[in-house]
Amino acid sequence: MGKVAPTRFEKEKKLKLITAETPFYGESGGQIGDIGTLETARGDVVAILDAQKPQPSLIVHRGRVVRGAVQVGDRVRLVIDAPRRNATRLKSFCHPYLACSVTRGVGTARYARRDRS
Repeated sequence: MGKVAPTRFEKEKKLKLITAETPFYGESGGQIGDIGTLETARGDVVAILDAQKPQPSLIVHRGRVVRGAVQVGDRVRLVIDAPRRNATRLKSFCHPYLACSVTRGVGTARYARRDRS
C-alpha cells in the first residue's frame, strides 16, 4: 500500500502546502521567493520560509508550524514579509543597471590610464 499524506500538522512540523490563491511570489527566474506567515482564524501560525514555482501556475509554500496546528481544509490568511519583498524587488531591478555601469566604469578607467601614459 502507498503512503497516506498527513492531513494535520502540529507545532514544529515542517510542511509544504498549496493554496487556492496566494500573494506569494515563487522563486523563479533567479529571483528568490517570498517569505511570511500563514494564519488561521483559530490563531494557528505557520512561518512560510520559502515559496517555489515548480510550474507556471503553481506556488508551493514551504513552512514550519510555529503555533497551534493546521489541517487540510483550513481557511487561512497569507501575509508576505513586505519589507523583504521590496528589498528583493529593488535589488532585482537595480542589479542589471549596476552590472552595466560597473562594466562600463572599469572599461573607462582602463582607457583613461592608457591615455595618460
